[in-house]
Amino acid sequence: MTRAIWGIIYDLPEQGRDDYLAWFHDVHMPEKLARPGYQWAAHYEVSDAAGHHISSLGADDRDSVSGLGYIALFGGTDTQAFLDPSPAQIKPRQTPLTRQMMGLRIIQRSFIAAEEWCITAKADVGMLGLATISLNCCDSPGHDEAFGAWCVQDLKPVLIAHNETRVLSKFLAATGPVKHIVLAQSDQLFDDVPIAPDIPVTHMSGSPFRARRIAP
Repeated sequence: MTRAIWGIIYDLPEQGRDDYLAWFHDVHMPEKLARPGYQWAAHYEVSDAAGHHISSLGADDRDSVSGLGYIALFGGTDTQAFLDPSPAQIKPRQTPLTRQMMGLRIIQRSFIAAEEWCITAKADVGMLGLATISLNCCDSPGHDEAFGAWCVQDLKPVLIAHNETRVLSKFLAATGPVKHIVLAQSDQLFDDVPIAPDIPVTHMSGSPFRARRIAP
């Protein structure tokens, strides 16, 4: 049973993108899955409402890049799987090819998070059986209880009723730039995801993310 996730959100330049994707899907994901405690891996393209891939690299000025294009998720038995060794401890041991491919990532943001709760709405399906996700990454300083209650009382019924959500999970981040992670999974692309109207919430740039699975 998945009790933790490691998420990486980033963009890629056009030059080298195909080589990176081939390496990530055929080499990097299998390497990660060979480690103890890793249960699954999935890679997504961030999409707009029509299902078109969003890349923030339309502008020449990289200072304007927000890092929207891709989301990698790894599932684990618990956060120990991602912290022993930690990403920082793994980095010095990377092969030259891995360093080269990692160097293509732009505006990378990542988190390791532990599951608080999970609702399976329709059938007992796993992550890899679902085509799309909605990923909400945010903070609510001083209002964590109100935000948690809103997730359970308001967000959950809306997502399940209107987006055919099949699995909805709430995580607390152990590492990363935000505290709260809400992951919804569906067979269909998500509509706009509600945002808590009366609670001060700060979202990671681009969040909530709507994305389509591209691997496996």
